[in-house]
Amino acid sequence: MKTLADFQTVVDKGLCIYLDQDVDHDMVASLRDQWSKLLKRRNEQIEDKIEPDLIPGAKVAIMLMTPGGGTGYGRSIINQIQAIDSVYEVWMVCHTYIASMGTFIMMSVPKERRVAFADTNFYCHRAKITNSGTFSGSVGDYDYKLKESEASSEKIKKELQALRRLLANGTGMSAKQVRQLEESPEYLSTAAAKRLGFISHILI
Repeated sequence: MKTLADFQTVVDKGLCIYLDQDVDHDMVASLRDQWSKLLKRRNEQIEDKIEPDLIPGAKVAIMLMTPGGGTGYGRSIINQIQAIDSVYEVWMVCHTYIASMGTFIMMSVPKERRVAFADTNFYCHRAKITNSGTFSGSVGDYDYKLKESEASSEKIKKELQALRRLLANGTGMSAKQVRQLEESPEYLSTAAAKRLGFISHILI
């Protein structure tokens, strides 16, 4: 899928999932619901003795536009997409604006199947780790809550390290390059995104 015509062919077959929102519970539900509808249509076509469009190896396009959102929801979406990609050929089609957690979701599929419209902008930034809250109660309660906070912080750090590895492996950048990109956030054009390995082709 290297041209707009290639993309439109997939759209015409109805094998396109649209994720145009924040990375949150609603995006997780939207992906699940849209995929369920594609499976339902496939089953109906089989029952009607019509050759289904959705067969193993079929191209499925995910149209992605998002300002980012929660890492937990993002990981759930990544897992769902990778499961679909284990049977079908999923293409990530980026448009308009992809930021923050959205850049990690892109890594759900191999670089050769990540493409973008020519006017798409990308944005990476340093992930923030925060543990806030007011402790009250006995000394024992305070100690326990402090341990919970420390455990939560360690979990978040490990999750962010995993996401950074995902970005490095998906783009071909080194860990140092990923950190440099986070520390000096800037909007990336499609040309810059292609050069850094976020996408392989610009749809024209």
